[in-house]
Amino acid sequence: MNGFNRRALVFTLMIAGTCAMVWAAQQQWGRRRGGGAGGNWQSVGRNGVPTWEVDKQFSKDVFTFVRIKYDSWGRGGWFVDFRDSDLNFSLRLQQMTSLKVNPEPIVLELTDPKLFDYPFIYIIEPGSLEFRPGFASFPDDCQRLPSRNRRGGTEADPGTRGAA
Repeated sequence: MNGFNRRALVFTLMIAGTCAMVWAAQQQWGRRRGGGAGGNWQSVGRNGVPTWEVDKQFSKDVFTFVRIKYDSWGRGGWFVDFRDSDLNFSLRLQQMTSLKVNPEPIVLELTDPKLFDYPFIYIIEPGSLEFRPGFASFPDDCQRLPSRNRRGGTEADPGTRGAA
């Protein structure tokens, strides 16, 4: 094989490898956003995580995992590990503590009035969280979280390391 053919082969293999990596990344990106559901995050299934019954008398007296949905820039965003981590956390909390846990985690936006009904919320990748001036919810987004925390709520950010 002469030098030209060898370079052409290497170049072709590099292009094919790059295309394969881009395709794989797009498949992963699509799965995180709802995958085969056309990006509809609301139709993502349980991926084999079992469900359990909640006593109907106490349906409001359970811990509910709440993930915050938000606008973001760049990679990541609110849907990182979406639904898998939400379901796993809820299942393990139900199994390993005496807490009664809602088997269906929910997704809310910061402007949702129901936000104040849940004392614990989960915000993943907050470094890409974007408050955009000019959008109707901008002032509410910026004021809602501090107001909620003053009323006793708390949020989890698994990306935070050490004191802020």
